Amino acid sequence: DATPFLDPASLSVHASSQTTRMHSATATAAAAEWSSAWRRAKSLATTAKSLWSSLLEPSSTWAPPPRRYATRVQEQQAWWITLAVLAAFSALAYFNGRREDRNESARIQAEVQRLVRLKQEFEEQEASEDFSDDSMAAALREAQERMQQDDEEEPDET
Repeated sequence: DATPFLDPASLSVHASSQTTRMHSATATAAAAEWSSAWRRAKSLATTAKSLWSSLLEPSSTWAPPPRRYATRVQEQQAWWITLAVLAAFSALAYFNGRREDRNESARIQAEVQRLVRLKQEFEEQEASEDFSDDSMAAALREAQERMQQDDEEEPDET
């Protein structure tokens, strides 16, 4: 009677307090482990941030501080360089346009000559008094053959 451990009620209380102590010890160990992992991750993140800022971001340790204002000489140099680049692009566009105009003029002149020749052939055909279907078909075949020969002689420039 004097020992509370023999009482079944006290045994269950004693066992539950043992279980609670075990759970609290396990929880404390898990919290300590979690806290340790968190500290390691935080330390790793801090190290990575310091490496990033010291190696990859421009800072005063790697380069001299930038000047805030350009001098008048630098402004004049920038102005002349900009003017030269614009002049070069303008000259390039001008000469490219002239070349295209020459090519287009030659193409138009060739087309005009072809049309004049076709007109002369048509007028010659009209002047002849023989308007039979056979002679007209032969004249058309002959004109077509001449046009094909002209096309083979002059390759396209496009």
